[in-house]
Amino acid sequence: MKRFFVVLVSLTLAALFAAAYAAPPQQAPANATTVIEGARVIDSVSNAAIENAVIVIQGDRIRAIGARASVQIPANARTVNMAGKTIMPGIVNVHGHIGRRNGMQYGPEHYSKQTVQRDANSYLYFGITHATSLGQDWPPMKEVIRDQRAGRAGGARLYTGEFGFSIEGGMQNANPSIHKPKTVEEARQMVQAMAANKPLDFIKLWVDGNPKMDLNVAGAAIEEADRQGLKSYVHLSQVEDARKLIEHGLDSMAHIPRDKELDDAFVRLAKEKGVTQTTNLIGLYGGRIYLQPTYLSHPGMRVMFSDVIGTINTPQWLGEQTARPPNQANLEAYDRAVRNLLKLHAAGVPIVIGSDSGSVGQFPGVWEHLDLELLVRAGLSPMEGIKAATINGARLLGVGDRYGSLEVGKVADFVVMNSNPLTDIKNTMDISAVWMNGQEVNRATLPVNTSSNN
Repeated sequence: MKRFFVVLVSLTLAALFAAAYAAPPQQAPANATTVIEGARVIDSVSNAAIENAVIVIQGDRIRAIGARASVQIPANARTVNMAGKTIMPGIVNVHGHIGRRNGMQYGPEHYSKQTVQRDANSYLYFGITHATSLGQDWPPMKEVIRDQRAGRAGGARLYTGEFGFSIEGGMQNANPSIHKPKTVEEARQMVQAMAANKPLDFIKLWVDGNPKMDLNVAGAAIEEADRQGLKSYVHLSQVEDARKLIEHGLDSMAHIPRDKELDDAFVRLAKEKGVTQTTNLIGLYGGRIYLQPTYLSHPGMRVMFSDVIGTINTPQWLGEQTARPPNQANLEAYDRAVRNLLKLHAAGVPIVIGSDSGSVGQFPGVWEHLDLELLVRAGLSPMEGIKAATINGARLLGVGDRYGSLEVGKVADFVVMNSNPLTDIKNTMDISAVWMNGQEVNRATLPVNTSSNN
């Protein structure tokens, strides 16, 4: 009898996961035509929204978009009236850590195909259609990505850097799978071996810490990644480290260099070399994000995070996060990071959203909206912030020709909001619907509860 019960429970859990795994939308039939009309559309390439817009979708692609008077509506198309709504492209998060949370616990021992899919679904629920997992991904990540790219699984489209690069005794030292090259040649060989094991979208390096990674070795890894057609993302905080690695061809600073003010030469170099700056302002903001956590009352929190929200949204847990206010050095570092970010932005260096979401209390899908809010609070306009959260991230990932903006020929991925984020950037969380591949996502099917700690 006991054996029968165990088998029954196992089969039931497997069936529940299979249902959630297959729940996100499939690609729309190639001959199906849908017309979205009446909404305000932020296309992420124009400097103003299109009022009373029309979007014509055939299959999964946008075939026409513009003001109502400029777009011919095909006969016999299915029409969806979205008057009063605002539409923007799906959000792209270029810095997350996926699949390691189980209830209130966080670590590699919880990593599984189910937890990866759960986080992908959480991102999608809140309108993040692309999510990057930065540098600590075990085989289940590649399994989910292969399934996604073969059309067998949904959720936010995932991108992986597998296991990143550090140094013996340095950052991520406890993870035996992290690459720890001692020489330039070892770094090159490790990148070559990684590149042969697809899918792989980029490499991640950690150069902070004590001891810190040799910058010549890190630079060799970056150069070899470029030869292999891979982007490079680097965890760093110091300006001179960033300067040297940009010279080696670094693609994205995964954190804002902030030990000192950026000089004009650095800003010019970053612009000339085509580097991208990831935000992660929310990580620097620290526990202050829990001081007025109105986002915890968002209806989606109990839908997607039912296993932890009852513990987190309490005076005790929130009080623990805010019990130690940031010291003066941390406050100054945040302000300096903001100034450096604004210098890069003013020079035309692309800014992208990367929130470090994934651990306990750093909710995948929610953290990206809060990071965007901090970016606008720092000084970007809502339109500039939305471009950072959409087309800029897609371009960094190398998929800007298909995703990241609402243009003719691109895939119809977008978020429908009840209110206008151009008047208040917080409205990006006022989500009415999420569309992916030309179809509305059934968000009710997305929750995947993998926790044993309810």
